Amino acid sequence: MKKYLLTGGFAAALLLGACSGEESGDAESTEEETTEEVTEEETAEETTEDAEAAEEKTADQAEEEIEEVTESGVETIKEVEVGETTQLENVNMTVNMAQINRVEVNEDLAIFLDSYEAGEKVDNLVIEYTIENTTESPRAFYIDQAEVVTSTGQQLQPEFFLSDGIQADMQGAVSSTGTVPYIMDEGAGDEIEWVDVIVPAIMDEETYDVVSEEQKYRIEF
Repeated sequence: MKKYLLTGGFAAALLLGACSGEESGDAESTEEETTEEVTEEETAEETTEDAEAAEEKTADQAEEEIEEVTESGVETIKEVEVGETTQLENVNMTVNMAQINRVEVNEDLAIFLDSYEAGEKVDNLVIEYTIENTTESPRAFYIDQAEVVTSTGQQLQPEFFLSDGIQADMQGAVSSTGTVPYIMDEGAGDEIEWVDVIVPAIMDEETYDVVSEEQKYRIEF
């Protein structure tokens, strides 16, 4: 984002500089210049300087915002891009990526985490899925409620209220992409080599029949 903003600022500065150059050339080619034309040229130059100063200020503000995001208390410990799709009856489950982050709990997050207070740090496992129902028949697939078992012997419950974007009750051929987070004590994610997702059963919402049994899916870091 920083590169994009700075590039845009440079392009605008060049454009303004070109306009200023054209005005200067016109002035040199004119043998007689009225006081009004001189005043207009000076005004244009002042406008250009003001615009360039405003762009520099915008770039500085963007840089400050990026620094604030970088210092927001999130550190990525491990990350893996999976990109693997598993067909579960008529539902495609794609595991896009998984991350383990170290997060400083702020006041907003502390509302959802009973065991932690603002200022403490936690390790946060996040898994991103894309879920696609390939049939018009309604399917119920609650991957956002899936527990995980780690290589270090932990069994983790998902933070259901912090899950985002996944449509579990699919009333037709729809797809959605979202994340499921799991919270651990600080340092608990350091030695994790893999996690087994306990993929829940899938139900036909019209007949309430189980169309895909519960199974495990391993993600290796």
